[in-house]
Amino acid sequence: MRELAASERLGVDLEATWRFIARHDEVGATAGLMPNTRTQVAAARKGWKLALADISELRAEWTRSLGPELRAVGCNDRLLAAAVADPARYHVVEDDRPEAIPTTQPPRPRARATFYVDNTECIDPVEVWIDGAQIGQVGPGRRSALVADGGERTLCLLVPGAPQCGDRGTVRQVYLHDGWSVTMHCPK
Repeated sequence: MRELAASERLGVDLEATWRFIARHDEVGATAGLMPNTRTQVAAARKGWKLALADISELRAEWTRSLGPELRAVGCNDRLLAAAVADPARYHVVEDDRPEAIPTTQPPRPRARATFYVDNTECIDPVEVWIDGAQIGQVGPGRRSALVADGGERTLCLLVPGAPQCGDRGTVRQVYLHDGWSVTMHCPK
């Protein structure tokens, strides 16, 4: 409350100074000033408006929020004055410490899945692409196990002379998991 009263006393001095500048500005006496001084007048006008807004906000906070809350818990003006005069006597309870922010863990690696490509019926090798990256090749007449990240993936199986991975008819959406298999069927 004492700070509010001190701010109001300083505000009276500030207002008297501003009124002096404002009177001179209204009659046009500031028009003949140097550009830097006219800039200072504009800054004083802005500062005056800001000071009015600050004191209004401080007064509203004290009268509508802080004052009633303090009175509700039994604080009066004399007790507040005593706390300001001897702050060591009125210590702050620090039992309510905020919880420490947990450290973020790195993302878990994706589960790896072993899947099988059966190329036993074909005489040409087949290239296996997952999500646009080649992960291996299965030789002709063989069934091979390959390993990739599990989950929903884009699969391309390309034989020599076939279009590139991503061209029409080469891409399949699959859900890779351990034991998943695909069989190549080639014309004889």
